[in-house]
Amino acid sequence: MLLLAVGIMLGALLLYPSSTEVSFFGYEVPVLCGFRRLTGQECPGCGLTRSFSFMAHGHLRAAFNTHMLGPLAFALLAVQIPLRAWRLWRPVADHEVTTPAGRRHAPDQ
Repeated sequence: MLLLAVGIMLGALLLYPSSTEVSFFGYEVPVLCGFRRLTGQECPGCGLTRSFSFMAHGHLRAAFNTHMLGPLAFALLAVQIPLRAWRLWRPVADHEVTTPAGRRHAPDQ
């Protein structure tokens, strides 16, 4: 999950957004939304990529104008990176050992 969050953040940084499209090193990224390709209308999720990219570049107002939930989703994802890193690298105490089913048990001695 940590690598996924970091990958999404890096992807958002590498994309350059505008009000209508996203480009990657000067090349326009094609529309990937199937609903928009079929109907020409935006679906409720359209604009999230541009909103994430605007947030990664520090353009809060443009991110809100593109998609209202984009900055919130970006913030939730940004919180995941330090949280997941801390949970991955924190020392595990002996009393926190769990089974694959999630039940705690005393470690073997």
